[in-house]
Formats: sequence, C-alpha cells, structure tokens
Amino acid sequence: MGKPEVGNQLFGDVRQLIEAAKGRVVASLASNLNVRFGRGWSKRNLMQMIKFSDNFPDFQIVQTVSAQLSWSHFVTLIAIDDSLKREFYLAMVAEERWSTRTLVARQYRIQIDDEEHSIELLELWTEAASMWRYLTVLPPREVLQAKLQQSIQRARQRLNEGDREG
Repeated sequence: MGKPEVGNQLFGDVRQLIEAAKGRVVASLASNLNVRFGRGWSKRNLMQMIKFSDNFPDFQIVQTVSAQLSWSHFVTLIAIDDSLKREFYLAMVAEERWSTRTLVARQYRIQIDDEEHSIELLELWTEAASMWRYLTVLPPREVLQAKLQQSIQRARQRLNEGDREG
C-alpha cells in the first residue's frame, strides 16, 4: 500500500472519529448551555445550527433574508441536500414570502410530480448555475437577476397551473 492509499485511509478514519466525537461534544455542549442559559439548547437544535452554518456560510446573504424567514424556514431549507434546490427554494421563499407550510407543500408537490415534469422548475436554474461555474467573467448582475426573475415567474406559472388542475 502506497502513501496516497494510506493517506486516504487515514483521512477516512479520522473523519469517522471526528463525526463520532462531534455527537458527544455537541451533547455535552447542549447540556452546558442548558445549565448556563436555561432550556432550549438540545443536541438536535445545536446540530441544526451547525448544519445551518455549513449550508449558509455567507453571513451577508443570511442577514439579508433572515428578516423575511423564520428559523423554521431555515430548518426546512437545510434539510435539502442539493445546494441548487436549496438556493432555488430560498429565493422563492424570500421573493414570494412563503410560509414554512407553503415551502414544505411546494417541495412535496415537486417531488411527487412525474419524472418528465419534476425537473422543469429547476432546469433553468441548474443550467445557469452550471454555466456560471465555467465562465471566467460573469454577465452583469442585472442580467443574472433578470434571468432569475424569469425562472421564478416560470416556476410560479407552473405551480399555479398545477393548483388549477388539482
């Protein structure tokens, strides 16, 4: 076994140890916070806060939308593993001022849609995001905002059409 293979194995082992220790550390921290600040600091809540920080590392973006979103919105959003979908729903929640119940209903509705149509709502968003990764110079901000607005309008139309059908 060469050094790269040993390094990969060690990295995997260390990651597993860190994950295992994280649960114990967070549980201990939750207990200490409850003693110091009162109830409400569960291991589950702290794990959600960690996941939130991991999924939304840009504090300025969070600060901008946090006035419009509740913690329940963020908990629902961090449960979405696909970052493009998460960003799409974040934009829709902020733009449309969806309640948490609406967010969950819209997610569920898109997930149960048949395969042929389920990708339509995110298609433009995904194409644009993939394209942005490979561009060295992005188009002006106004152009990107206009494309996002068009995507949101198409998504609204699709959802409204589904409301009329259902």
